[in-house]
Amino acid sequence: MTIRVFISYSSEDEALHSALSTAINQSDSARHELNLSLGKSLADGLRSQIDECDVCVFLATRRSLKSPWCLAELGAFWGAGKRVIIYLADPSIKQTDLPPQFANDLWTKDSKELIKDIQRTDSHIVQRTSEGYCTSIGRMNIKVKMGRIEDVDCSDESCMIALPANEYFDDACIYDRKSSLGAFMQHHFEDHIEEIQSLVRSFLVNEPSKEFEKTPGNVAHSFGVGKCVFLDRPLSSCLRIGLTSITTQRADEGLRAEASYIFAASASIQRAMCNHRLTRLYVPLLGSGNGGIKEEISLVSMLIAFGELHRNSAYKIKDLTIIVFKSGVNAEPSVPENTIRRALDFARRHLGE
Repeated sequence: MTIRVFISYSSEDEALHSALSTAINQSDSARHELNLSLGKSLADGLRSQIDECDVCVFLATRRSLKSPWCLAELGAFWGAGKRVIIYLADPSIKQTDLPPQFANDLWTKDSKELIKDIQRTDSHIVQRTSEGYCTSIGRMNIKVKMGRIEDVDCSDESCMIALPANEYFDDACIYDRKSSLGAFMQHHFEDHIEEIQSLVRSFLVNEPSKEFEKTPGNVAHSFGVGKCVFLDRPLSSCLRIGLTSITTQRADEGLRAEASYIFAASASIQRAMCNHRLTRLYVPLLGSGNGGIKEEISLVSMLIAFGELHRNSAYKIKDLTIIVFKSGVNAEPSVPENTIRRALDFARRHLGE
């Protein structure tokens, strides 16, 4: 793993910066990234560097401490929750001379010690993979894979695929290949959808429900949000499928989802996995289709929900893979990549053990 380093420095300290950059690049596990250019928008440049770099090194001199540009860089990294290491390049600078928010942060006057401190940067930083990004929360490995839900290989015995459903479990979108449920089910059970629906009804026959007016004049039995119907190797397949209710529908209100529903659905998914001793989960963005939740909100909510479950539950999911739709190799994912990185970075910083 290569740790990407941003150096904040005054242009008047170019010689010090060049020496420090060379020392970092000669280490085995760190690489100095390009700094901001005066010709670029400060906001755009900072945003790009915060997304790409894992740690910020502030080359502290009398000149850099007076530089509005350096202070803006430091403030941006600090505000994004990224690690900042202070390198006191001027021996006359004291800890009390540093900006207040960094006065108690990690600092050093020794360049060799600085390299060691960089290398001690959290080993669970967000990393790029061939299909997306990955990090970890505690002992749970998290991947965000950009692709199609129907292409996921979830056939091993420790794995479950969770798919979104409505509170009535009568989803018409099971026939719609543009939906997560329909894309997966049509791919694996194209000629046997009615048999799958029959299995779902059999599972629910003795489950508690309430009647609601689903559409004007049409009353249906609701099993509530956060209900998980577990199909264990349906129709002689090797798949373990959890259909999880994430949307509600009422007359004069329509079909919808809320962020709170994601937390209920995540808990029911984890319970199903615990009951069947499964440790690996694949799941698309919940509530972001017909439920209407913005996909970025769905991703962040799912990371928080599963992260909190991992922290507070005795049962631990070992591998969580969230599928973000991407139609093809050259297509853009439905959630921008910089947003994926930020969401994963937020989750591992604030939910990690």
